[in-house]
Amino acid sequence: MKYQFPKKITDQLAIVAEMQTTYLAARLQKIDLDLPMSKLLRQIADNPNISEGEIAEAINFQPVSISHMVDQLEKRSLVVKVTNLVDQPDVQVSLTADGDIVMKKVTEISSDLTRLISPCVEGEGIVDIYTYFKLLKEQLQVLDIVEDE
Repeated sequence: MKYQFPKKITDQLAIVAEMQTTYLAARLQKIDLDLPMSKLLRQIADNPNISEGEIAEAINFQPVSISHMVDQLEKRSLVVKVTNLVDQPDVQVSLTADGDIVMKKVTEISSDLTRLISPCVEGEGIVDIYTYFKLLKEQLQVLDIVEDE
């Protein structure tokens, strides 16, 4: 894949957003996750004993999708489900120790992206989009997603 820096600002924003998503997806894939799963894990990490319904509402996914993803994470021993019929008739989800380890890796990936954009921020939060584009492109080359030019 090759990325060219476009002339129009709307196209520049779109390409940088696409590159960020590609970067995050590639890094998450290395720990056997995708973007939706990382969002789900973040909700569980931030809200121990959260219900599947609360997760669905928080990240705007269908409850059946959340249930399926939670089942997948449970099979990988990253989360544990508990049904508490007395207090709530809903399944509550928490991270396991392995889930905590994976969540730390997800946080590291997010922090890496923040560190990547930091040198591109000028003054009052204005981003030098061309510099950020170049830095993202370099990182995508490191991940073998973008061809060297």
